[in-house]
Amino acid sequence: MRTFFIRLTLWGPLFCVLSCFLSPASQGALKIQEVISSHGIKAWLVEDHTIPVMSIRLSFKAGSAYVPVEKAGLVDVLSHMLDEGAGPYSAREFNERLQKLAIGLSFGCDLDEFKVFLKTTTEHRREAFELLKLALTQPRFGATEFEKVRSASIAALKAQKKMPDYLAEKAFHETFMANHPYALPISGTEETLQGLTPHDLEAFIKKAFVKETLTIGVCGDITPQDLRMILDDLFKELPDKSALPPIPSLAYPRQGETKVIQANFPQSQSVFAQRGLNPRDPDYVLMVILNQILGASPSSRLFSTVRVKKGNAYSISTSIENYDQASILSGELGSANHRVLPSLDLVQKIWREVKEKGVTQAELDEAKSHVLGAFTLNLVSSSHIAELVHYYQRWGYPVDYPQKRNRLIESVTLEQVNAFAKKFLNPDGLTFIVVGKPDPSFSKASSR
Repeated sequence: MRTFFIRLTLWGPLFCVLSCFLSPASQGALKIQEVISSHGIKAWLVEDHTIPVMSIRLSFKAGSAYVPVEKAGLVDVLSHMLDEGAGPYSAREFNERLQKLAIGLSFGCDLDEFKVFLKTTTEHRREAFELLKLALTQPRFGATEFEKVRSASIAALKAQKKMPDYLAEKAFHETFMANHPYALPISGTEETLQGLTPHDLEAFIKKAFVKETLTIGVCGDITPQDLRMILDDLFKELPDKSALPPIPSLAYPRQGETKVIQANFPQSQSVFAQRGLNPRDPDYVLMVILNQILGASPSSRLFSTVRVKKGNAYSISTSIENYDQASILSGELGSANHRVLPSLDLVQKIWREVKEKGVTQAELDEAKSHVLGAFTLNLVSSSHIAELVHYYQRWGYPVDYPQKRNRLIESVTLEQVNAFAKKFLNPDGLTFIVVGKPDPSFSKASSR
């Protein structure tokens, strides 16, 4: 069934809960087992028999960047079609069966991946896997259902075009990732959506749903022995190799720029970013800590200065965006139109101050405490653990990484962070995108 999440439909988890609700598996050390089936299908498993529930997070390297320009939006439409009937079940019958058996099954996509989320009770595990297998291998793609989904996609796209955050992110990807497949919007355009057919979806599945690019994270009430049999039953008949063209590496802009999208909104929405580090980079943990200090919390440099002290912005934050062929340290800022320029000037100024003068021991201690605590707060359910395990596997971390993670963060010193900030931060390389109606002097005054 179709549900729209505007932010996620664009490009790319925060989970918060009281620790008293954590499962016993998450309260202790997170122990991952690598499970390999007789047909060579690999999954990472966190076994937890506390309650009769299990979750799976799996993906294929088949995101929106793998389709040609004229087919933009195909993968997003596909993600909304896979529960619109499969095998012997019509769309209504398929979803009624999911509801009756309390099975959570959903699909999604980002730039790199086609994603599948499954959560089921142990009692109905067999039926859940049957429905998942049918959705992946025997989707119906009926004409009526296809037109319903495509019409909904076009309607959602028209609504998004009226939202400043959507326009800002779209312009950012088109600017920062110019001439790269990542610049294409996940949701496509009205023109490309109109040109799609059910045959396009069928052809894409045959090329994309393959063993070669399959990544699987599992958590819950299942043994490694049972999981091996399920993996074979679900995936052994998939083709071995992907027929999709590879995505090239992103050529990052050498110099930052500012782009203004004139729009009649009462406030301006801004996106800013510089090149980041791949999660496998040895300095990645330093970037995570630096991001926390810069803008990932209410006590961060950007929030406390731009929002609290100066009152120049309604909201401001930073985050890390990781893709297979790019990593970005990005930020978002919401401000009154007449305060956009001073807000962005402050962002660049703080970027430069941290680069040249470093951060304090107190800032480092608080950032490390938050990063350490946030790990535990992410382990709130089997779904979230399966997601985390999938993430670690995707980025090539060792299976025992959870046992090493805390020690790695605790060992970071002030000297390491400040030396990293000096070489990593690039205030002149920041790209700024603004959507709104800023002062007429904005374009000239903020040339970067």
